[in-house]
Amino acid sequence: MDPIAKQILNTLKCPLCKARIDLLDWKDVSDGRKYNFCCSSNWEHYRNFFVHWQPVIYIEYETVVIYEGHRKYHITQYDDNRTEIFIYDVDAENRIIDDKDKKKPVFRYDKKLFDFSNTNQEKIINRVKTILVFQ
Repeated sequence: MDPIAKQILNTLKCPLCKARIDLLDWKDVSDGRKYNFCCSSNWEHYRNFFVHWQPVIYIEYETVVIYEGHRKYHITQYDDNRTEIFIYDVDAENRIIDDKDKKKPVFRYDKKLFDFSNTNQEKIINRVKTILVFQ
């Protein structure tokens, strides 16, 4: 791997548990995206698609999933300055109760709203709740 790409990855930490980011074997999950790097503690916390094989190294998209009470907050930010927030009701085992509108975001904005490198779970949830109030 390119030394610059490796340096960038070494600076990334999971915004929820502060664990390091590690290589993932091209995980294809239910949201229809592929990921190649994720939180080493729990792949669902933070994951991204890190393009390190091109001359310009960048994160194409990154996703954070937070469970709080009976809610699941699924936040994805794209390199083209776009943010999508999905909110689901979940049961005690964190399974989505009603997924009829699973593909439709609750909120979409044409700007990056989060800096995942400088935040924590509480700040992310507070920001999501603030955004939804003023939506």
